[in-house]
Amino acid sequence: MAMDIPLKEPLDIEFKLNRKLAKQLYLAELKEKALSNRAQLITEREKDLEKRLKAELDKQKKIEKAKQEEQEVIEAGKAKKQEKLRVANVNREHFLKTREQELKK
Repeated sequence: MAMDIPLKEPLDIEFKLNRKLAKQLYLAELKEKALSNRAQLITEREKDLEKRLKAELDKQKKIEKAKQEEQEVIEAGKAKKQEKLRVANVNREHFLKTREQELKK
């Protein structure tokens, strides 16, 4: 443990000024470092936020693409069903016509 021993003589004025200037320099450096760290932290947070936002947008795009593909599959299935029904109707009409012609003979 270091003990401060009170000085009997008053400190030299030049020494006092040097100590005061050293303290001011130290506080200025400390403040500058704190501001620098804060600016760096803000920059890192902004980068992280941009990265998260980009990831979220990519995720939404993938979801939209999947929904669109699903809708296309559904529509393709509907079109296939309609085509099958149309073909079935054509075949039925053809069958009925041939059957009708056979009965007329």
